[in-house]
Amino acid sequence: MRAEGFVNRRRYLRFNSESKINFQVQKKGRNQTLSEKTSAITRNLSIEGICFICEKNLTPGDIIKLEIVLPSQSQPLHLEGQVQWVGSLKPTENIEVFEAGVKLFTFKEEEDENRFIEYTRGKMSGRLN
Repeated sequence: MRAEGFVNRRRYLRFNSESKINFQVQKKGRNQTLSEKTSAITRNLSIEGICFICEKNLTPGDIIKLEIVLPSQSQPLHLEGQVQWVGSLKPTENIEVFEAGVKLFTFKEEEDENRFIEYTRGKMSGRLN
């Protein structure tokens, strides 16, 4: 789990959402190549952030490119974000598992951004009613 003394700086309501994602880490350096795709499962989402579970130990500050398929949508969304925190979870079947929090900041296409905003708005309004 998260380290002791964790301070919640979230500005927006989060809601539980389990969706499959793929991500790639943008390697540091002059050419900024991408790592191989890694699969993960979202734990929760907000309008500006995502928390997911994966088998890759990320580093706070990493820039990642994400593909996420939201429930009831056939096409994946393409977005970018920066890893804010990483925590180690209890290993499952001797496989180390991590939880990562990512602040979202760029969508590849405006249509992706609109679909994501519509999805999160619907989830938030449903949670508030």
